[in-house]
Amino acid sequence: MSTRAPVTVIVPNYEGRDLLARCLPSILSQEPAPAEVLVVDNGSTDGSPGMVGRDFPSVRLIALDSNLGFARANNIAAAEASNPLLALVNNDCVAAPGWLEALVGAAGGPGDGIGAVTSSMRNSRDPGLIDSAGGETDHMGFARDRGSGRPASEFASRADVPFPCAGACLVRRDALEDGRTLFWERLVFYMEDVDLGFRLHAGGWRVLYEPGAVIAHEHSATGSRNPLGKEINCVRNRLLVLRRHLPAGLFRSMLPLMMAYQAVWALSAALALRGRQLRALAEGTAMGLSWRVDGMRQPSGHLLLSRFATPPGGGRVKRAAQGMAERLLEDYCRRA
Repeated sequence: MSTRAPVTVIVPNYEGRDLLARCLPSILSQEPAPAEVLVVDNGSTDGSPGMVGRDFPSVRLIALDSNLGFARANNIAAAEASNPLLALVNNDCVAAPGWLEALVGAAGGPGDGIGAVTSSMRNSRDPGLIDSAGGETDHMGFARDRGSGRPASEFASRADVPFPCAGACLVRRDALEDGRTLFWERLVFYMEDVDLGFRLHAGGWRVLYEPGAVIAHEHSATGSRNPLGKEINCVRNRLLVLRRHLPAGLFRSMLPLMMAYQAVWALSAALALRGRQLRALAEGTAMGLSWRVDGMRQPSGHLLLSRFATPPGGGRVKRAAQGMAERLLEDYCRRA
């Protein structure tokens, strides 16, 4: 029997039978193969659980009674996993040969300080384009996929990044505070990998982008079913993550700037008759500022933003807001 990689691959699924049928063969054919593959199904009614049991008998199925969300599903699977490395794969991904080997190789050994490795996620319709080369953020905490839509040739080298993309990454179990909680379940879905990046860096771990770990991704194939929910969660969760990881004084000083920027954003949406976006901004902001947050004991998110935040960009208003946020951040870091 060939040696297997000490990895549990976790594939969350909700109503994604056809996606799973494309994803799982690409995972099972990796060399070396993962020691374990778990599909955690969020109460699908499209026949996904039956298909996994029938067509992929080597895959372990965790069938939940209802849709508990992306974060909770991954945490349930992580608690059941039996290996020191956890590979997270969205069901809308198809891994290229050598994907898993590249991730494991980049992770190194336990003493190398790599808490997570993020994949070279490619556009499923044009594999020469990056879908995500890990995450990046600006000084106001707006997170996005690094390199999205740009040629993969521009991202051919390893690089430290602030957070991995949860759609296809490897996480060292020892880097998790309790060895099993991948994501903050309060977020449900979206921005959970940003929170993970903040936590890993706070614990002294690095997050690495590995260009050799190539995987095709059909962007938001699941999330696109509920575009309003996606937009609300993105607005809400950005604020929740910042409240959790920024020192309280810094967050308070940045809040008027954030709200002014979002007011301009809302006005633009109203003038353009983008009702869904306007509703998402209103509801997401209200939730993000009112929901209870389990803060970190010693929040250090300002250090991550100071190190990784991209230079101000975008339109005139956005550049001005980012520039002001950058100065607030620099001032706080000097005084801290």
